[in-house]
Amino acid sequence: MPTSSTVSDVLKLVTAFYVKEGAADDRALYLTLLNSALDEISLHIPEGFDTYWNNDSTDSTYGTLTLSGQTVTFPSDLRNFSRDSVLWNGNQLNLSSIQEMDIAAPEWRGSTGTPSAYMRTISGILLDVEPSGTTDAMLTIYGKGCLPHYEDGESLNPLTYLTLHHQLGVADYIIANLPIVYEVGGKVKSDAAIQSMRDARANAYRR
Repeated sequence: MPTSSTVSDVLKLVTAFYVKEGAADDRALYLTLLNSALDEISLHIPEGFDTYWNNDSTDSTYGTLTLSGQTVTFPSDLRNFSRDSVLWNGNQLNLSSIQEMDIAAPEWRGSTGTPSAYMRTISGILLDVEPSGTTDAMLTIYGKGCLPHYEDGESLNPLTYLTLHHQLGVADYIIANLPIVYEVGGKVKSDAAIQSMRDARANAYRR
């Protein structure tokens, strides 16, 4: 296996294991478990991973910020960002607060123009004005995020965030959580075969 695995590399290992047991190949199940593994890893990396997000409608990987009027909604994988990490058209926006905006510019709500400041909310941020003109691909936030989920056909490889050891660990996680195949072709497997499958999953879990 190469020093940097792809999702296909991992799924080949899983497929070989599961089909050998007599199960039908189930890519959808593998991907569900793979994303669950990524979530588990993210939970154990409290500081998150360096990444960024934007509102570029043509960017299927990072274009997950939603801009509606003055409201920006965060994607689910965004954990945190520093005060100077929000940019509009490449220009840094200043951090403000609703109280400060109400004093400095009482009519900021519903105002239009080029954003120069933002305020944090529970689910995202508010811009000091509703952007006018071109808005697509203008907003970027740099910060810390969770490992991104993988969807079939994506070019993004979330495993590149991990060492080879942990990349292989994702395969073990999937194998450890695969349903046991008790019957093949209408014939129930022997107790010894079933125990062997349980042992294989237990070994993958320990790894």
